[in-house]
Order: sequence, then C-alpha cells, then structure tokens
Amino acid sequence: MGSKSDLPVMQDAADVLTELGVAYEITVVSAHRTPDRMFTYAREAAGRGIKVIIAGAGGAAHLPGMVASLTHLPVIGVPVKSSNSIDGWDSILSILQMPNGIPVATVALNAAKNAGILAAQIISTADEAIVKNLIDFKENLKKKVEESAEEMKTENLKSVKKNEVPVKFLTKVGKDGLHYFNLLAKTGQVIFTSEGYTTTTAMNNDMESIKKHVTEDEHFDLIAYKENLKKKVEESAEEMKVSK
Repeated sequence: MGSKSDLPVMQDAADVLTELGVAYEITVVSAHRTPDRMFTYAREAAGRGIKVIIAGAGGAAHLPGMVASLTHLPVIGVPVKSSNSIDGWDSILSILQMPNGIPVATVALNAAKNAGILAAQIISTADEAIVKNLIDFKENLKKKVEESAEEMKTENLKSVKKNEVPVKFLTKVGKDGLHYFNLLAKTGQVIFTSEGYTTTTAMNNDMESIKKHVTEDEHFDLIAYKENLKKKVEESAEEMKVSK
C-alpha cells in the first residue's frame, strides 16, 4: 500500500486471504516518496516466490501501475478513498486507465476484499487446496443469502399478520382470459402470497387508493383502473393548459 493510512481498507484483503488459506505479506511502498524501494520491491517480488501483487493507493494512485510496469506478475489495483482524494475518482482513474501492454486488474473503490478473492482465484489455478477453499467460500455466500431471504420472508409474514388486508384483483392476461392476483396490503406496501405473483411499482403506489374502492369479495378490473388513472392525468394536464 502507498501509506499506512490505507491499512484499514487493505486489511480486508489480508483477512480474506487468511480465510482462503493463502499466505501473504503486507507492507508500505510509496511510488512518490520511496521510488527506489518501489523499483526494488517490484523487480524482486517474483524471485521471492510472490505470485500476485495487490497494490492499494489513494489520490494520485500511481503505485499499482508503476509496479505493473516493473514485473511480469499479475497486479491487482485497489483504489483507496484517502484523505486527499477527490471523492475516490482520482484514485479509480489513476489505476483503471492503464495504457495497453501494462494491465492492472482494478477492483471497486476500497474493495480490497475483492482484490484478495481475485488474487486467490489466480493462485488457485495451480493449487487444488485453494480451489476447494474458494468453492466453500462461495457456497457460504450463497447460504447466507438464502438464510437472509428466509428470515425476511418470516419477518414479513409476522409483521402483516395483524394488519393484513386481502384484496382480489382481476386483470387480463393477453388473449388467454383472466388471471387472479392474491395480494396482502399493509401500510401501502404489497406483500406477495405463496403463489409468487408480482405486480408493478405503480400498482404498489396505488394500493391505498385501490383499497378504498374494493372489498375482500369484489373483483377489481385492474386494466380499467389504470386507464382511469391515465385519464385523470390527461384531464389535469388539459386543465392546466386551459388555465394558462
């Protein structure tokens, strides 16, 4: 990294590499303040057994590109939103816009974790143990998302239990006739039933208005309702035009 102040960001790369079973070293090499150190580090890295270099820098972030120009090893650049950064864009563009022939694999702003994962994936092409760790890591990501989805589903059902308002909608589906939508409405939000039907954002916004016009046992012609909304907007526009 270009400065010790970048460590809070770059630590994410170290942590995920540890999780994936990849050995690493971490140090400070400034492209501007210690150019000789940068030249030596980049040129000797391969000979010391390093396989990938992750270089993080902020501001005028020249470290990743300069290191890439001095070694045949793959270099992953991490743009850091530092104290002197122009909202991170200077860091991003300094690393991203490399000339042809000197590539730097650039991750998102402060995304050192992704840099660590990418480094592990590169190394895994010659290490089956890391391949297994990566597969387990990604399966765990999948599991967390599925668990979160299930938790949200459970919480949503609990939150609407006392206030659920069943509303039946009848709408046309192409030339095949009619299709029923069973929705639960609460505080203007649409909660979908187990049938898994979806609806439009516009319809979500109209829920309170719709509930005033229908009861649980009524059929509501959604297409007609939408046409009526359109008509009202057109009438309002015409009224404003006349008033001018």
